[in-house]
Amino acid sequence: MTTNRVLLAVAGGRKTQRIIDWCAELPASATPLILTYTETSQRDLRQRLLEAKVPCKTTVIGWYSFLVEYFVRPYLPSLPTLFSFHSPVSGVFLENEPGAWNLSGRTRYFTNDGQARTSRLEELVRTKILTTAGVDPLGRLGAMHSHIFIDEAQDLSGGDLGIVEKMFSVLDRVTLVADPRQSVLSTNRSSRKNKSSSGLGLRKWAVSLRSVIVEESQETWRFGADIAALSDRVLDPQLGYSATQSRRYSPSSIHEGVFAVTFSEVPAYLQAFPGAVELRAERRQEVLNADSALTFGLSKGLTFERTIVYVQKTVQNFLRQSAWAPTRGLESVVKELSPKTASNFYVAVTRAERSVALVLLDENVDAVPLPRWTPVD
Repeated sequence: MTTNRVLLAVAGGRKTQRIIDWCAELPASATPLILTYTETSQRDLRQRLLEAKVPCKTTVIGWYSFLVEYFVRPYLPSLPTLFSFHSPVSGVFLENEPGAWNLSGRTRYFTNDGQARTSRLEELVRTKILTTAGVDPLGRLGAMHSHIFIDEAQDLSGGDLGIVEKMFSVLDRVTLVADPRQSVLSTNRSSRKNKSSSGLGLRKWAVSLRSVIVEESQETWRFGADIAALSDRVLDPQLGYSATQSRRYSPSSIHEGVFAVTFSEVPAYLQAFPGAVELRAERRQEVLNADSALTFGLSKGLTFERTIVYVQKTVQNFLRQSAWAPTRGLESVVKELSPKTASNFYVAVTRAERSVALVLLDENVDAVPLPRWTPVD
């Protein structure tokens, strides 16, 4: 019976907490490894493990460092054409796009000073190191760590998911945790491998895996039913995601849910609800308080009591067209949002616990079927 599993859960579904709880249940002799992409997530995991007083020695490491430390450094000497005594692997070179597609040999994977190119890192591991005869990097990995947890796995590119598939096929007790709806980051946007499997396509990839238990959870403890319904509406129904179920209990019903406001009403809204955090799609988007506003991407992983979301025009048009309701009923005429726009907006609207104020153009504020908030005279 397989002990490998995939957990897909919505925003506020306590995904990272599940990993902490699983580690806390392990014996002191266990040696779990937790992988995640961003430095923020790594710091959060280490702090939560400390607070939970997890009894076993738990290693937290970023995805790039994982590939370098567990695969590239130990096994690069087995690849004579790529190994250099004079230029050892010195770190990673963050590269959103490959410097040149036609590079070959060592320069395809490393800079002149020995840094591994992040745009080629998964390719190096997947197509060179894992296929080299006479070495067993995955066996070594399994001997070093009793359990492997991959958090925020929606951030992994299709090529990196290919490495995870190899891990699933060879190792036991590998757990992948993700919310594909929050696919706003990527370990390698230039990867051409398994492109349809990454991002919002992660669910389809997961259910296609053999000998892996897939668990899906639609329960959120962060926000109420109105915010949950809005978060569901931005996703293409063809993706097959089930409706989010709110398990949030709020003793107060004062101003909870989703509301439409105009830009000119934002100052009064902030006066009525001080502490509401402003979120915008990108830095060039006009907001009331530019110094404190966060982009949708930077807000990922954070939780606030209330948010003010400055909605892009494309999303406003979408909300006008799609009868925002538990059943849309307009799939044949509504043009769905692009995967990137949908994921970014999903992240934005799911940061709040109590209320989300959507800042709309004056001509849209009454056209979108949402409760209006207006200042009290």
